[in-house]
Amino acid sequence: MATMLALRAHQGAEALVLDELPVPEPGPLDVVVKVASAGLAPGSCACCGWER
Repeated sequence: MATMLALRAHQGAEALVLDELPVPEPGPLDVVVKVASAGLAPGSCACCGWER
């Protein structure tokens, strides 16, 4: 089974957690997009309470 990495906020967590998850199967009306890289702005973390 193929897996992917996902940066997620768990309930009650004070920080983001990097999880390895199974790749979901696309439905008949879904589009699959390959993401080469992604970023997260520090301001986004601060507004959600995920400061260091």
